[in-house]
Amino acid sequence: MTQQIILLRGLPGSGKTTWALQEVAAHPDTYKRINKDSLRAMFDGTCGYSFEREVFILDVRETLIGMALERGFSVIIDDTNFGEHHEQRIRYSFEDRAQITVKDFTDVPLEECIRRDAGRDKPVGEEVIRNMYQKYLAPKEEEKQ
Repeated sequence: MTQQIILLRGLPGSGKTTWALQEVAAHPDTYKRINKDSLRAMFDGTCGYSFEREVFILDVRETLIGMALERGFSVIIDDTNFGEHHEQRIRYSFEDRAQITVKDFTDVPLEECIRRDAGRDKPVGEEVIRNMYQKYLAPKEEEKQ
């Protein structure tokens, strides 16, 4: 099995998309990048979240991953991927077809992520990043102590 799925994990502004785009640019015949935010923007524009739309986006993402693998490409998924269900769903759907690895970007400091995000054309915002940090990363920091 030569194909792989690289699942990136980290806060907005941690460098996931920058890394993914660099890999795709350096190896265009090897990798395809798939991102739920890009799919949401393409299909739903500025519509807010709804469960039904999100189910559709997840189904589209899995279809695209499957198509990429069928054509011999490896896939980079550069969403935040914090909830365990994201990795579990990918493993359940594709572990028989590709090697699945997680590339961790959680070591980028919170304040650096906020700073980088603020410089974007479409920032997610400090409050969103701090909330994600509190929900997913702060408890792990406390466990280490």
